[in-house]
Amino acid sequence: MEKRGEHRRLVYYTTRFSLNPEDTSHLKGVIINISNSGLCIFSPDPLHRGQEIIIKAPLPLLDERFTVCWTNKLLDDFFMVGLTSAQ
Repeated sequence: MEKRGEHRRLVYYTTRFSLNPEDTSHLKGVIINISNSGLCIFSPDPLHRGQEIIIKAPLPLLDERFTVCWTNKLLDDFFMVGLTSAQ
């Protein structure tokens, strides 16, 4: 049974993200679902719980800063990452 109280909307948007505001290089990922409090993304780069990232998405988001809540390694270079709004 689903423990989450919020509705998640399934999406598929390619996105870019950075690890700090001054970083001009961007990592790539795919947003796979959105809720009022966060996102879930696929990333080829490992992210760590508590890490803050800045999402540059092709869709309007309430926030652009997110904190990694959890990460699951699916393959050697493929991770599913849960993010919550850092605001």
